Amino acid sequence: MKFAGIVATAAIGVAAILTPVLAMGADMVITSEIAATHWKARQMDELAADITKRTNGRINAKVFHASTLYKDKDALAALSTGAVHMVWPASNWLENVNQACGIIGLPFGVKDSMMQHDEFRAGLTTMMSSLVEDKGLKVLGIARTSEGIFLSKSPIAAVTDMKGKKVRVPSGRVLQNLMTRYGASPVTLATTEIATAFVQGAIDMVYTSPGGWEMVGTTAKYATIVPGMNIITYAIVVDKNWLASLPQADREAVLAATADAMKKQWPEAMAEDISALENMVGKGGISTRLSGKPVEEFEKLAEEVSAEFRKQHQDVAAKYDALKAKLASR
Repeated sequence: MKFAGIVATAAIGVAAILTPVLAMGADMVITSEIAATHWKARQMDELAADITKRTNGRINAKVFHASTLYKDKDALAALSTGAVHMVWPASNWLENVNQACGIIGLPFGVKDSMMQHDEFRAGLTTMMSSLVEDKGLKVLGIARTSEGIFLSKSPIAAVTDMKGKKVRVPSGRVLQNLMTRYGASPVTLATTEIATAFVQGAIDMVYTSPGGWEMVGTTAKYATIVPGMNIITYAIVVDKNWLASLPQADREAVLAATADAMKKQWPEAMAEDISALENMVGKGGISTRLSGKPVEEFEKLAEEVSAEFRKQHQDVAAKYDALKAKLASR
């Protein structure tokens, strides 16, 4: 009896030690190169909290902002190592995994009206995921970054104003080809590097978001929007094997939380664009939305870039067009 009491007491002691550890759950590492003050960071934090809540703490989702662990490019490469479980890179980065992923970044392609239809957004997400799953990745969602804007120290009134300029782009061959076709020299830089590069003159222009303009500041006095040219997106990417290894209930919780986040994310991001532009104009910046012939000139040159991509990736282009046709028939 005395021995049984000792064993029971020891068991209670071990349980007391283990209980807090189990309650903490297994860490889910989510990384981003965006500053913690950016609205994207808030959305990522909300998703992490929702995943933790839905799994009753069995998954402890943590977000590491501002490249404190990895830049998005490096995080994407680290997904299969177990060091990172989810990352929200600009979708352009997926072209490094499979060039066919450039379909989502074709100029004058994706539109806000299309992506606010749940069925179309889900179909595009599935299609994008199918292009990278053989590399151990899985795309769980497509989020809106912004309508792309050009930042500069002098006005841009026509495509000829871009000739010979060094312009920062997030990544991706499609976007690089587009800038080259516009007469500019594309330079790939992470979000955290663009303000310094612009101030020091390493680049002449920045292609980014209104939120990016807030990060660069009014040193870039002019912001120019070519309507419809590019709705920049994030791809919500996870380690495919990690997701598959989760218990079914936890896996379904991650999928459901991400799907719900994407459903509300798009209109929130559109509102954030407007708010950021208004904020920067209030600080002395000048925002211009081109119209008429200048837009037609941008679009005409962009058609050549799209045609080249479609010729190289006919199967993916056909699937994308079928999604659009299905949406149009509704």
